[in-house]
Amino acid sequence: GDAWAMAVRDGKRAFLVVDGLGHGLSAHEAAQAGTVAFAEQPFDEPIRLMNSLHAAMTGTRGGAAAVAQYDTAAGSLRYAGIGNISGSLVTLEDSRGLASHPGIVGVQARRAQAFDFPGVQGKLMVMYSDGLISRWNIRDYPGLASRHPAVVTALLHRDFNRGRDDVTILAAHLGADP
Repeated sequence: GDAWAMAVRDGKRAFLVVDGLGHGLSAHEAAQAGTVAFAEQPFDEPIRLMNSLHAAMTGTRGGAAAVAQYDTAAGSLRYAGIGNISGSLVTLEDSRGLASHPGIVGVQARRAQAFDFPGVQGKLMVMYSDGLISRWNIRDYPGLASRHPAVVTALLHRDFNRGRDDVTILAAHLGADP
C-alpha cells in the first residue's frame, strides 16, 4: 500500500510519500495512517511531523515515509525520510539525491533528520517508493525535467517499474507559484 499527499498554504507546499510494509490490506492501513497524520499538520517541522507519522503508524505494519516542504518565498526545500522512499532534485543537466535514513516508521525508526536545500526554485522534485528502480538518469531523457510532472511520472513508471511491488511517484516543479 503506497500513498502520497500534498498540501498548499501561504506560499508553501508540503509533500508526503508513504509505503506500507508488504502488500494487501495491512500495508494499505499503514499507509493510510501515515497519510491521515500528515493531513493533520503538513507544515509542522519535519522531525516533529515524522514523529507524528511514527506515532500514527504504530500498531500497523509500519512502512517507509518521506516528507518535503517547499517554501516559495525562500526558494528552499526541507526533506526528511525514513525507509526506502527515494527522492531527487532534478534539472535539465543533472540530479541530486534526497537522503532517507534506515528504519520502519511505526515499528522501529531512529530519529529522523531534516535536510535543507537552498536555491531549489525552478527544479523538479521527484519522490518515489521502492517499486521504482532507482537507477534512472535524467540525462537519458533530454528535456524531461521541463515537462509536466504527469509526463515525468508516466515515463518513469513505464521505464523503471519493478513490476513486482507497488510504485508511487510524485513529481512537482518547484516554481514561484504554489
